[in-house]
Parts: sequence; structure tokens; C-alpha cells
Amino acid sequence: MKLKKFSFLLSATAATVAVPLVAVSCGKIATTEVTAKGEIDKITAVVFTGTDQANTSVNNVTKEQLKLKAGEADYKAPTGSDVKVVFEITTRLAVDGSLKVKVSVQKGAETPLTKELPLTGFKAEPAIQNVTQAEVDAEAAKITAVEYNGTEASVKDKVLPSQVDDAKLVVKAGEQGYVLPVGGSWATEFVKTPDDVAGTLKVKVKVTSGTLFAESKEVTLDGFLTSANKKAAEVQAEANKITNVEYLGTREKAKDKVLPSAVTVTKTNFKAKENDKDYVVPAAIGEKVWSWDVVKVSANDAEGKLTVKVTITFDGESKDSKDFVLEGFLTAAAKKDAEIQAEANKITAVEYLGTDANAKDKVLPSAVTFINTNFKAKVNNNNYDLPTAVEGKAWSLDFVKVLANDAEGKLTVKVKVTFDGVSKESTNTFELEGFLTTDQDNKNKADAEATRLAATQVSITGEETWADVNAFVAAYNNGEAAGQTLRGKFSFANKTPDYSVVFRTGATPSSTEAATKATLKFTVSYKGQASEETAVDFTVPITPAPSQG
Repeated sequence: MKLKKFSFLLSATAATVAVPLVAVSCGKIATTEVTAKGEIDKITAVVFTGTDQANTSVNNVTKEQLKLKAGEADYKAPTGSDVKVVFEITTRLAVDGSLKVKVSVQKGAETPLTKELPLTGFKAEPAIQNVTQAEVDAEAAKITAVEYNGTEASVKDKVLPSQVDDAKLVVKAGEQGYVLPVGGSWATEFVKTPDDVAGTLKVKVKVTSGTLFAESKEVTLDGFLTSANKKAAEVQAEANKITNVEYLGTREKAKDKVLPSAVTVTKTNFKAKENDKDYVVPAAIGEKVWSWDVVKVSANDAEGKLTVKVTITFDGESKDSKDFVLEGFLTAAAKKDAEIQAEANKITAVEYLGTDANAKDKVLPSAVTFINTNFKAKVNNNNYDLPTAVEGKAWSLDFVKVLANDAEGKLTVKVKVTFDGVSKESTNTFELEGFLTTDQDNKNKADAEATRLAATQVSITGEETWADVNAFVAAYNNGEAAGQTLRGKFSFANKTPDYSVVFRTGATPSSTEAATKATLKFTVSYKGQASEETAVDFTVPITPAPSQG
């Protein structure tokens, strides 16, 4: 068992002062892999740099006369790192010419790592043995307890038992602190048995006087940091370094194309950040490596937010960072919009299905009834079929009028697809040709009016008569002004307003009643469109024959 000594010396030179080991410019350049553990393992010994060590009393050795060694070379702390190395003289034993030095290595705000190095070869100054074993035994028996007096960074739950500094141990004799007898070469040292796993430290106090010694009863101090808790704290501290997480998905996996719930949450899709730089795990310690991964906490598809955290793992211990909310992902509403829009955009053509009175050539584009039975959507050369219902929610299709061009007989439409309360119109428009035009519609109306009037009675203004039908026909067909005037005297009593009638040349005796009737030709005009020539019979007023006297 390795013994650690705590000396109560009367010499002023016994005082200890911790001085930082200053890095020199020729030291190695520090990298991110510099660790407290790695540095303290390099320090293997302490040497005396003064002269005539064999004749130098340990009580006269100063801190400046000591130097740390790394194997055969002088130890030099790494430059440019946050690792601080200090050492102090903790024990001076003049009786055998030896001392002990405690080395402390601290990285940043981490708990310092310590080790104790012995140094022998100084002048031995054996004390005159004027104390008996019984007196030494009696002194050891006075010791009733050992207490730990750590504060702040050195409180129990922050220090491993194996790292307990002797200076933090207080020897008690009853309610009072134990005080060594005056005179002689009395000293005490602690015999410690640390258990880092359990977080306990067993301590015995060894009282010495010259070559005589006795040990107090063993005291167990508990409540120290355990190795498991230390490891957990170190892993948690590493996890706490993470200040942000970035999503790396691109193309079809880019934020605006994927729902939060559909993201594959693994570190290959993310980048952990430590302030403004990419996070890098610490260097391995032996065969024990550090690793990190990303874990999904929650996915909010409605708002396009993904909450993740980073898990740091080392030597079987895993700890999580704080949660990070990543925004800007595809929302459920936007996804539904895009899917419905894509469905509407599948349509490549629209056909008109109207028949009979609703056939293309009988209906103006503006008069088309927009019901699904009048249209058919096509995908390339195939009829378009709606997707199947999803959870009872059915898809539907409608046709929307974009523009009705009655003048040219063209109808422009879009397709509207609806699902779950959301409707999207096709990006493309579809122009359907061959509908009834305005001019054709007006001519049809003029033809209809002419047909209707032909079945009614034609009348003439004035009391003019003719010798016979042939005389009337000749006068009616006269190309001169007289004929035009005569034709202008004819009209229909029940002509529809806004329509106009023009009687034309080409009258003939009626084919059925040639002696009394003439067949007249006329056209009807409506909004600039004239009907086909239509015939109507007119009973010719015949001049009565002179009476025979």
C-alpha cells in the first residue's frame, strides 16, 4: 500500500506554494486532442536541479529547485491549450531525506487530476530518539476521527476519493483538532484506501516519531464523487458543449420537401455545432472512444418543426444535450397542397361531351353548363381516374370556366381537384374549339324568325291593285325605284322587335294558286346576320273588271 504523508513541521521552510508550470515557446503546439489525463500520464518524475543534493536538507529545498520530467526529457506544458499544470511540495521528511510533490493538471473548468511523486537522496537528519513506542501509541489513540474539509470546486461530490488532497483532511481528537506534541520529530501521514467506484475513502492516520510509528483506527468517509458519476458528469459536460444543430438534407430531402415526421434522424443528416464551429468529439482514451448521434424528440408536421437533441456516448455512458427546434420543414398543409396540385397537373387534355341541344355546334361557349357529365379529363390518351379515398376522405374533380369566346366558338377551361377540403386548379388551361359562334347563333335566330314569319300573314300598305298576278309580279320584281318602293310596302304584323325584314326580288306566281297569289322572297336580319331567303304567299289585290253597262 502506497503511503501518503502529511507533516507538521516547525521549520519555516516547510511551507508549500503552488506555482503554475509556465509553457515555453519551444514546447509543442497544443491541439484539440490535449487532455488533462494525457498530460498527467506524461509526467513520470520530479528531479532536484540544485547542487550537492546529498548534503541539502529537505527543509531547505525550494519550489524553484525542482523540475518535472517526462521520461528522460524535461516536461513542457503544451502551448496554446487551456491545460494548466502546477505542482507543490506536500511532505518533507528530514529523518530520511525525502520529500513528496503533488502535481495537478486541469483542463479548462474541469476537475483537476492529481498525482504524487516522491523524491529521495537529500541529507538524512535522524532525530534523537527520546520518545517511547508507548508514547507514540498513545498519540495515535488520541485520534478519534478524520474529516474532509473541501469547499467549492473541491466539495465531496466533485472529487474522486483517489484525488483527495491531504490538505483537505482534518484530524480530530474528540471535538478538537488533533495537535502533535511539541518537540521531537513528530509527524503524521495519511494512509488512504480510496474506492472510486463506491465513492468512499478509508483513512488511517500514521503517527511517527523518528523510527517509531503507530496508526489510528480506520475511518471511512463517504459521499465522494464516484467514478461512474464522474464519467457521467464528464459526458454530460461534453453534451452541454453543443450549442446548435443544423439539418443537412438536400434535393428531395431538403427541408421544404420533407415533413418533420419523415426525416431520417441520424447524424449523417445533421451537423452538431459548438458555438461557431463544427463539433468534434474528444480524442479516444486508450481503446475507449467518444461518439455522438442525433435523436428525435418530437416532430410537428402542422408547423414544420423538428425537435432533436444530441446524444454523447463514452465508455458505455450516454448523456443528452438540450433540445434544439429546427424550423422550415415542409408542413402537413403544404404537403397536402402540393399533392393535390400534382394530381390536378396530371391532366393533359379535356373533352366536351354535350349532345343534342347541348352539342358543341348548338351551344355558345358562354352558355355551356359546367357539370361533370359534359366533360371528360384525359391523361395522355387515357381517361383520368381519381385516386382512391384515404381514410374515408374522397377525391373529387370539377371543371372550371376560364374564358368563353363566343365570337370564335372557343371555351377555355381548367380542372379543379379537391381532397379533404382543399382544392387546386390545374396549372395548364385547355382550349376547346368548335362551339357555336355569336354570328352563327344570330343567323340561327334570324332563320328561326324567318321560318316563324313565313307561317303568318304578310301585309301591304296602301290600296294599290293589279290587273292580275303576273302584273303584280312584274311590278314587284322591277329593278327600278318603283319596284324598290313597292317591296318596301310589305311587312309582317307580328315581327319580333330587334329583327328586321327585307323583301327581295324574285317573286313568282304561287305554284298552288297562280291566279290569285304570288310567292314573295324575304330575309330576316338579327344583329348583322341575315337568314336564308324564305318564301311567303301573298294574295294579290286584283283590279276589278269594268262593269258591263
